[in-house]
Amino acid sequence: MAENKEIANVESAPTIEEIVSQIHELDEPTYAEHGEHDVNGYQIFTPEFIVEGMIDAVGIKEIEDINKTILEPTSGDGAFTGRILEKRLKKLIRKKKSYPADSIRAISTIYSVEMDRELIERQRNNIFTVFMRYAHNAGLENDENYVGLAKLVIAHNFMWGRTNSDNEINPFLPEVAFRMPEGEKEDVKRLRFAVWDIRDDLTYDMHEEDVDL
Repeated sequence: MAENKEIANVESAPTIEEIVSQIHELDEPTYAEHGEHDVNGYQIFTPEFIVEGMIDAVGIKEIEDINKTILEPTSGDGAFTGRILEKRLKKLIRKKKSYPADSIRAISTIYSVEMDRELIERQRNNIFTVFMRYAHNAGLENDENYVGLAKLVIAHNFMWGRTNSDNEINPFLPEVAFRMPEGEKEDVKRLRFAVWDIRDDLTYDMHEEDVDL
């Protein structure tokens, strides 16, 4: 009996379908300024002015390019990813004809890894809220195919996992990302990153690849 109880209590990673069902629009995106449940002082959240400064340092043209891949490996609730997406959509909204497909492409090249389950769930909702703000402006908020595809991309790209930071830095040993909750166990599973091909009619191809960080 005790063994069955232990098995029943083992946490498992949610399926893509479960993640999609949990994504919803907020009144507005909210980004924390401190670790709300962090008793050990490990959580560090980045204020908006520093986010903006770092985006400027990278270059706004690079950030706005939806063909450029962006990875935030310790992403919290999305201080960087949310604002990067907003900058992309703000530029894209000017081109109404190509906006539907391009706005999905804008999400599809942003990737995020966060080990705190509550934070990654909040980040997905922040990202979706930013996305829907512009969907309302474009009159696309009631397009179920469009909104559903956005949720699917977010569910794949914004991942509950952790990077391998336990080993000493070694240029010959690539950093990897592990799926949670397996990332906390010995039998870990590497994260696989979704690669998307979004067509103008919102049909798509997607495959997954192993990626070294």
